Amino acid sequence: MVLTKVQSQLDLKRDDILVTDKPKGRIIKVDNKAGIAYIDIGSADFARPQLTFSILPPNSVGKGAGKRDRKGALEIVKVVNEKMSQARIIDVTNALQDPILEGDLLFNPAWDPSQREHVAIAGFIDTNGDGLDDTPEFVRYLTKQGVTVDAYLDLRDVQIKGPGILSTTSYLVLGEIPQSDSSIQGEGAREKKKGEIRLKIQEMKEKAKDMGIPIVQSKQFMKMIGYPMPRTSAPADFVPSGSSKVGAGGDAADKKDEKKDDKPADKKDDKTKPAPKEDEEKK
Repeated sequence: MVLTKVQSQLDLKRDDILVTDKPKGRIIKVDNKAGIAYIDIGSADFARPQLTFSILPPNSVGKGAGKRDRKGALEIVKVVNEKMSQARIIDVTNALQDPILEGDLLFNPAWDPSQREHVAIAGFIDTNGDGLDDTPEFVRYLTKQGVTVDAYLDLRDVQIKGPGILSTTSYLVLGEIPQSDSSIQGEGAREKKKGEIRLKIQEMKEKAKDMGIPIVQSKQFMKMIGYPMPRTSAPADFVPSGSSKVGAGGDAADKKDEKKDDKPADKKDDKTKPAPKEDEEKK
């Protein structure tokens, strides 16, 4: 119990590292109806389309503020000049009571105009709330943002991909430990794979601690880089994204579809058929 409490406190402190990240820019003009904003980040800052930021109010600078006050997120769509880009607002927490305003600050701890940031990823990453692992997609997203992923845990074969956690790694992004895998038949086999995943995650955490690399929770990290978060999330299932679930619910759904195809024609259709000639003559 004591160890668990201490660990949770350490994780909270690590999350504060993201919260106290310095703002990278600010909104200089906004049209909330059109969902468009102009920001003071441009080609001189090596800005590029698809770069995202979380939006926080001006009073959010300081310890612990970011977790409470995120107003939304935006994505650069066009670099206008050296010190300005056009962006679209991709997420708003409360459009009526807390709208996006001029002067709001932009945060993204994984982006630095002066250098390429490095991260590692360990655990289950669900980017859209469907309960499936999206780690490879998240790696591609970060790469487009200009972030180098030094290492990530591939849950399909439970192997760490990439060169590994390095001295240049800025953060270890810690995802969830998935609770099931409906593609594996048998509880024993599922538990075995869960155990293997736990060991690999622990291995990456221990290495990060030994090297003094901050460990941050994936959901907090995604919020702070401006990733549009899903409103709801299904339970973590480590079937990779893009795969069809088999076993728990998958076979049943397929059989249900087969039954639909095998159904005889609707009785209503039989009533619409013309009456035989013999019946007409009797009448």
